[in-house]
Amino acid sequence: DVDDFEDLMIALNACIQKNTSAKAAVDMALWDLYGQLYKIPVYKLMGGAKKSIVTDITISVNDPEEMVRDAQNAIQIVQTIVQSAAAMMPAQADKITSNAQAYCERLAALDAQIKELLAPDAGRSIVTFHEAFPYFARAYGLHIAAVMSDEHEDSLSPKALREVIETVRALGNPPLFTEPGSSSVAAQTISQETGAGVYELDPIVTGEATLDTYEARMLNNAYTLKNALEQ
Repeated sequence: DVDDFEDLMIALNACIQKNTSAKAAVDMALWDLYGQLYKIPVYKLMGGAKKSIVTDITISVNDPEEMVRDAQNAIQIVQTIVQSAAAMMPAQADKITSNAQAYCERLAALDAQIKELLAPDAGRSIVTFHEAFPYFARAYGLHIAAVMSDEHEDSLSPKALREVIETVRALGNPPLFTEPGSSSVAAQTISQETGAGVYELDPIVTGEATLDTYEARMLNNAYTLKNALEQ
Protein backbone atom coordinates (compact mmCIF):
# COMPACT_ATOMS: atom_id res chain seq x y z
CA ASP A 1 0.00 0.00 0.00
CA VAL A 2 1.80 3.14 -1.23
CA ASP A 3 -0.22 5.18 1.27
CA ASP A 4 2.10 3.73 3.93
CA PHE A 5 4.88 5.73 2.28
CA GLU A 6 7.12 6.25 5.30
CA ASP A 7 7.06 2.55 6.24
CA LEU A 8 7.82 1.62 2.63
CA MET A 9 10.86 3.90 2.58
CA ILE A 10 12.12 2.39 5.83
CA ALA A 11 11.65 -1.10 4.39
CA LEU A 12 13.45 -0.06 1.19
CA ASN A 13 16.47 1.21 3.09
CA ALA A 14 16.58 -1.99 5.11
CA CYS A 15 16.30 -4.52 2.29
CA ILE A 16 18.40 -2.98 -0.50
CA GLN A 17 21.95 -2.46 0.69
CA LYS A 18 25.22 -2.09 -1.18
CA ASN A 19 23.31 -1.34 -4.40
CA THR A 20 22.46 2.34 -4.46
CA SER A 21 21.45 2.30 -8.14
CA ALA A 22 18.71 -0.28 -7.52
CA LYS A 23 17.58 1.60 -4.43
CA ALA A 24 17.38 4.86 -6.37
CA ALA A 25 15.14 3.28 -9.01
CA VAL A 26 12.68 1.94 -6.41
CA ASP A 27 12.84 5.20 -4.47
CA MET A 28 11.85 7.22 -7.55
CA ALA A 29 9.05 4.76 -8.37
CA LEU A 30 7.62 5.09 -4.85
CA TRP A 31 7.67 8.88 -5.01
CA ASP A 32 5.94 8.76 -8.39
CA LEU A 33 3.23 6.37 -7.15
CA TYR A 34 2.72 8.44 -4.01
CA GLY A 35 2.26 11.56 -6.13
CA GLN A 36 -0.19 9.78 -8.44
CA LEU A 37 -2.20 8.56 -5.43
CA TYR A 38 -2.82 12.11 -4.23
CA LYS A 39 -2.61 13.70 -7.69
CA ILE A 40 0.26 15.93 -6.54
CA PRO A 41 3.45 16.48 -8.59
CA VAL A 42 6.52 15.00 -6.91
CA TYR A 43 8.29 18.36 -6.82
CA LYS A 44 5.43 19.69 -4.68
CA LEU A 45 5.61 16.67 -2.37
CA MET A 46 9.29 17.49 -1.83
CA GLY A 47 8.75 21.11 -0.93
CA GLY A 48 7.41 22.76 -4.05
CA ALA A 49 10.00 25.54 -4.15
CA LYS A 50 11.50 24.32 -7.41
CA LYS A 51 10.41 22.09 -10.26
CA SER A 52 13.91 20.66 -10.49
CA ILE A 53 14.78 18.54 -7.44
CA VAL A 54 18.28 17.82 -6.17
CA THR A 55 18.53 14.03 -5.95
CA ASP A 56 22.27 13.76 -5.39
CA ILE A 57 24.78 15.64 -3.26
CA THR A 58 28.41 15.31 -4.32
CA ILE A 59 31.25 16.89 -2.35
CA SER A 60 33.92 17.16 -4.99
CA VAL A 61 37.52 16.02 -4.63
CA ASN A 62 39.07 19.40 -5.43
CA ASP A 63 41.19 21.98 -3.68
CA PRO A 64 40.41 22.25 0.06
CA GLU A 65 38.90 25.73 -0.41
CA GLU A 66 36.46 24.38 -3.00
CA MET A 67 35.70 21.37 -0.82
CA VAL A 68 34.70 23.75 1.97
CA ARG A 69 32.36 25.62 -0.35
CA ASP A 70 30.79 22.37 -1.50
CA ALA A 71 30.33 21.15 2.07
CA GLN A 72 28.65 24.41 3.04
CA ASN A 73 26.29 24.08 0.08
CA ALA A 74 25.53 20.51 1.14
CA ILE A 75 24.57 21.72 4.61
CA GLN A 76 22.08 24.14 3.05
CA ILE A 77 20.65 21.33 0.90
CA VAL A 78 20.25 19.10 3.96
CA GLN A 79 18.37 21.88 5.72
CA THR A 80 16.08 22.20 2.70
CA ILE A 81 15.47 18.45 2.73
CA VAL A 82 14.49 18.62 6.41
CA GLN A 83 12.13 21.50 5.72
CA SER A 84 10.59 19.66 2.75
CA ALA A 85 10.14 16.46 4.73
CA ALA A 86 8.48 18.39 7.54
CA ALA A 87 6.15 20.09 5.05
CA MET A 88 5.27 16.76 3.45
CA MET A 89 4.56 15.11 6.81
CA PRO A 90 3.31 17.95 9.02
CA ALA A 91 2.22 15.55 11.74
CA GLN A 92 5.86 14.50 12.07
CA ALA A 93 7.40 17.96 11.55
CA ASP A 94 8.50 18.44 15.16
CA LYS A 95 10.05 14.96 15.24
CA ILE A 96 11.87 15.48 11.93
CA THR A 97 13.27 18.82 13.05
CA SER A 98 14.31 17.57 16.48
CA ASN A 99 15.95 14.45 14.97
CA ALA A 100 17.90 16.61 12.54
CA GLN A 101 19.05 18.89 15.34
CA ALA A 102 20.02 15.92 17.49
CA TYR A 103 22.02 14.41 14.63
CA CYS A 104 23.84 17.69 14.01
CA GLU A 105 24.74 17.78 17.70
CA ARG A 106 26.03 14.21 17.51
CA LEU A 107 28.21 15.13 14.53
CA ALA A 108 29.56 18.17 16.38
CA ALA A 109 30.41 15.94 19.34
CA LEU A 110 32.10 13.43 17.03
CA ASP A 111 34.17 16.21 15.47
CA ALA A 112 35.26 17.44 18.90
CA GLN A 113 36.16 13.90 20.00
CA ILE A 114 38.32 13.27 16.92
CA LYS A 115 40.03 16.64 17.28
CA GLU A 116 40.90 15.88 20.89
CA LEU A 117 42.08 12.36 20.05
CA LEU A 118 44.41 13.47 17.24
CA ALA A 119 45.56 16.81 18.66
CA PRO A 120 48.79 15.33 20.13
CA ASP A 121 49.73 14.10 16.64
CA ALA A 122 49.17 17.40 14.82
CA GLY A 123 51.73 17.88 12.07
CA ARG A 124 52.62 14.18 11.80
CA SER A 125 52.98 12.76 8.28
CA ILE A 126 51.04 9.96 6.57
CA VAL A 127 50.87 8.48 3.06
CA THR A 128 47.41 7.62 1.71
CA PHE A 129 46.07 5.53 -1.15
CA HIS A 130 42.62 7.09 -1.50
CA GLU A 131 41.78 10.63 -2.57
CA ALA A 132 39.25 11.06 0.25
CA PHE A 133 41.74 10.58 3.09
CA PRO A 134 43.76 13.79 2.69
CA TYR A 135 40.73 15.94 3.53
CA PHE A 136 40.08 13.99 6.72
CA ALA A 137 43.75 14.29 7.63
CA ARG A 138 43.96 18.02 6.91
CA ALA A 139 40.81 18.64 8.95
CA TYR A 140 42.58 17.21 11.99
CA GLY A 141 46.02 18.71 11.51
CA LEU A 142 47.95 15.88 9.88
CA HIS A 143 50.46 16.28 7.05
CA ILE A 144 49.95 14.38 3.80
CA ALA A 145 53.37 13.28 2.54
CA ALA A 146 51.92 11.67 -0.60
CA VAL A 147 48.62 10.57 -2.12
CA MET A 148 48.63 7.56 -4.41
CA SER A 149 45.47 6.17 -5.98
CA ASP A 150 45.02 2.41 -6.14
CA GLU A 151 42.99 2.91 -9.31
CA HIS A 152 45.97 4.33 -11.18
CA GLU A 153 48.85 2.43 -9.65
CA ASP A 154 49.27 0.26 -12.77
CA SER A 155 50.47 3.38 -14.58
CA LEU A 156 52.79 4.41 -11.74
CA SER A 157 56.31 4.66 -13.09
CA PRO A 158 59.28 3.15 -11.23
CA LYS A 159 60.67 6.69 -10.91
CA ALA A 160 57.48 7.97 -9.25
CA LEU A 161 57.43 4.99 -6.88
CA ARG A 162 61.07 5.57 -6.01
CA GLU A 163 60.37 9.22 -5.24
CA VAL A 164 57.62 8.23 -2.81
CA ILE A 165 59.93 5.69 -1.17
CA GLU A 166 62.59 8.37 -0.71
CA THR A 167 59.99 10.77 0.71
CA VAL A 168 58.79 8.15 3.18
CA ARG A 169 62.35 7.40 4.30
CA ALA A 170 63.15 11.10 4.69
CA LEU A 171 60.12 11.56 6.95
CA GLY A 172 61.05 8.64 9.20
CA ASN A 173 58.82 6.01 7.58
CA PRO A 174 55.34 7.35 8.42
CA PRO A 175 52.39 4.93 8.21
CA LEU A 176 50.76 4.04 4.89
CA PHE A 177 46.97 3.97 4.67
CA THR A 178 44.94 1.99 2.13
CA GLU A 179 41.20 1.32 1.99
CA PRO A 180 39.59 -1.94 3.23
CA GLY A 181 40.00 -4.85 0.86
CA SER A 182 42.78 -3.15 -1.07
CA SER A 183 45.66 -5.23 -2.39
CA SER A 184 47.80 -2.26 -3.36
CA VAL A 185 51.07 -3.44 -4.85
CA ALA A 186 52.50 0.06 -4.44
CA ALA A 187 51.71 0.14 -0.71
CA GLN A 188 53.27 -3.27 -0.15
CA THR A 189 56.35 -2.30 -2.17
CA ILE A 190 56.83 0.92 -0.21
CA SER A 191 56.35 -0.95 3.06
CA GLN A 192 58.91 -3.59 2.12
CA GLU A 193 61.44 -0.98 1.03
CA THR A 194 61.04 1.33 4.05
CA GLY A 195 59.59 -0.73 6.90
CA ALA A 196 56.61 1.63 7.14
CA GLY A 197 53.44 -0.05 8.40
CA VAL A 198 50.34 -0.48 6.25
CA TYR A 199 46.95 0.26 7.80
CA GLU A 200 43.37 0.60 6.59
CA LEU A 201 41.21 3.73 6.60
CA ASP A 202 37.58 3.45 5.58
CA PRO A 203 36.32 6.01 2.99
CA ILE A 204 32.76 4.92 3.93
CA VAL A 205 31.57 4.34 0.38
CA THR A 206 30.67 0.64 0.66
CA GLY A 207 29.38 -1.74 3.28
CA GLU A 208 26.21 -2.14 5.29
CA ALA A 209 24.59 1.10 6.43
CA THR A 210 22.92 1.64 9.80
CA LEU A 211 21.85 4.76 11.64
CA ASP A 212 25.25 5.14 13.29
CA THR A 213 27.46 3.82 10.46
CA TYR A 214 29.04 7.19 9.66
CA GLU A 215 29.85 8.03 13.26
CA ALA A 216 31.19 4.57 14.11
CA ARG A 217 33.38 4.28 11.03
CA MET A 218 34.72 7.82 11.28
CA LEU A 219 35.66 7.25 14.92
CA ASN A 220 37.27 3.94 13.98
CA ASN A 221 39.32 5.79 11.35
CA ALA A 222 40.48 8.24 14.01
CA TYR A 223 41.58 5.43 16.35
CA THR A 224 43.33 3.67 13.45
CA LEU A 225 45.27 6.86 12.73
CA LYS A 226 46.08 7.31 16.40
CA ASN A 227 47.35 3.76 16.85
CA ALA A 228 49.37 3.84 13.62
CA LEU A 229 51.08 7.11 14.54
CA GLU A 230 52.01 5.78 17.97
CA GLN A 231 53.72 2.62 16.65
